[in-house]
Amino acid sequence: MLHTASVWLTTTLGVKRYICVCHPLKAKTWCTMKKTLRWIGAIFLVACLPQLYLYLDDYPLAVEIPSAVEANKTVSSCKWVSLIKNQETRSVVYTVYFWYLAIAVNFIPCVTLVVMNVLLIRAMRQAEKRRVELLRQNRRRASRRLRESTSTTLMLVIVVSIFLIVEIPLGIARILSSPQFRYIPVGLGSILEFFISFNDPFIFVVYCTMSKKFRNSLKQLLTPSCRRDTSPEAEEQNI
Repeated sequence: MLHTASVWLTTTLGVKRYICVCHPLKAKTWCTMKKTLRWIGAIFLVACLPQLYLYLDDYPLAVEIPSAVEANKTVSSCKWVSLIKNQETRSVVYTVYFWYLAIAVNFIPCVTLVVMNVLLIRAMRQAEKRRVELLRQNRRRASRRLRESTSTTLMLVIVVSIFLIVEIPLGIARILSSPQFRYIPVGLGSILEFFISFNDPFIFVVYCTMSKKFRNSLKQLLTPSCRRDTSPEAEEQNI
């Protein structure tokens, strides 16, 4: 559930950054705080609902079974049972659930983020050309703001690239282990799970290293007693 939410939160972040950089006028409509909170709520809701399948597939049931050690004695044990009794129906439900993960959690987000990354990199190159032109016109303040915006975009491109390095192999491995293929190299699943667990902390380090605004926001979150300086000079430094 949390992995699915993380995937779509990253995808939403990439799309919103693309809108802010390439369509700044539309950003005032699509990238408001109110709509962002709605998207976050919807993502977690959609991430939770499909996992209900896991409760239908298998759950433990307490049973009494004959002891394998002592005759005429029973011991407490448990067995896994499914709410879906028909094996064919269970197979169909599992296949639908599996391909939902492969398409909605791996394929669509990865393709979307690859496209967004390409567009953002192109926008960064164009922004660098504009920044050089602004410097020639001695418009240093505008040039500095453009450089700061480009730095934020670069940070997101790095974060998305790290994300894709892990998620694309996971998507391929998931397809290879599908009911239609049922092939996955031994140990590959464990390796990918390790990198997934390592991925998010590494991205957190990237945010802390490259974004002063993120560091300041994190500090305010962890130390609520710390008053925020809302002066124009402070806000400018936080960018």
